[in-house]
Amino acid sequence: GYARTGRSVQYADTSSMLSGYTKSGQSVKYADTSAMLANRLKSTDTTSMLGGYARTGRSVQYADTSSMLNGYAKSGQSVKYADTSSMLASRLKSSDTTSMLGGYARTGRSVQYADTSSMLNGYAKSGQSVKYADTSAMLANRLKISDTATMLSVKAPLLSPAFTGIPTAPTAAAKTNNTQLATTAYADAAVLAATPAGTSLTGSTLASNITNSSLTSLGVLANLSVTNGISANTVNATLTKADQPNVTSLGTLTSLSVAGDVSVTGSVTATDGVNASAASTAGGIGYNSNGGSVTQTNNKSRSVTINAFSGQITTHNARLNGYTDVSFVVNNSVVKSTDVPFIVIASGGSTGRYTIQVDAVTNGSFTITLQNITGSAYNDNIVINFVIFKGN
Repeated sequence: GYARTGRSVQYADTSSMLSGYTKSGQSVKYADTSAMLANRLKSTDTTSMLGGYARTGRSVQYADTSSMLNGYAKSGQSVKYADTSSMLASRLKSSDTTSMLGGYARTGRSVQYADTSSMLNGYAKSGQSVKYADTSAMLANRLKISDTATMLSVKAPLLSPAFTGIPTAPTAAAKTNNTQLATTAYADAAVLAATPAGTSLTGSTLASNITNSSLTSLGVLANLSVTNGISANTVNATLTKADQPNVTSLGTLTSLSVAGDVSVTGSVTATDGVNASAASTAGGIGYNSNGGSVTQTNNKSRSVTINAFSGQITTHNARLNGYTDVSFVVNNSVVKSTDVPFIVIASGGSTGRYTIQVDAVTNGSFTITLQNITGSAYNDNIVINFVIFKGN
């Protein structure tokens, strides 16, 4: 809205800038005053505004004083006796001070000797001692030394106290392990927490003190921890045949943790395998129930997916030229970077035609490289067996 340096304001700009102003030599029009004076006070407005005020040079009328001076005595008139009745109704009378000051000595007078009789009653006079007879009443409610002997004779000593009746103590929090007292409430809660529901022991450790010969079956043992070893049908130092002659079955052992050696006469079958794999002694260590198979599509470099600890991979029959290799990724959710995938060619090509190897292992996959070591090209479906050996 400003003109640049060196430029003048144009005439056309003044039209809007000066639209509300009158030009030089012109007067304000009567019509303009209508809007200009619309909100101004008129002379007639002062009539109602100053109606309650006296004009200059005029006195307040006598009639006005009637309401203004109501309640005041006129000049030359006295206050009526009747008015003082209500005015002095709440004031103190002279006679009131008699009872109010009755207990105080007047100025210039001393406290009388007779007054000290009641004031000092119960105090010994100067130069006098307390009489022995007075101490009888004074000490009547005090404890004697002999009383404490009687009172403490029924208390238990701090050293090796022998309680009688039903002594109580605060109940410690669960699993508290210190020298404080264990109440019956604490003991009951601890036993209840350690007692299995039904025939199941979950998350428990069988120590060397299970000697109840009436046990015939332990049912299901979940998360069992055996500190020594399990040898044949004996759980050493935890559950022995000598201690448990009636035990005929250990039920099902779930998540068994054994710190020592395990010796098995029969077969052992695990659904989740050895070290998180699966194993069966029926035909050696293997993956009889956890195996799988997959067939490659499109070409020999196409990745495959088989989420198992063991199985077979059949490659595509695309041509593989002589002295040429091809690699493909095996996606497998059970494999970890610390595992060792073992692979062999099961069938699909003449002996000495191909070699295979694992080139890389990561979490969730490993890479197989297949090489044609002859000078001829072949269109073979190579069948590859694999097994995952678990590492750390």
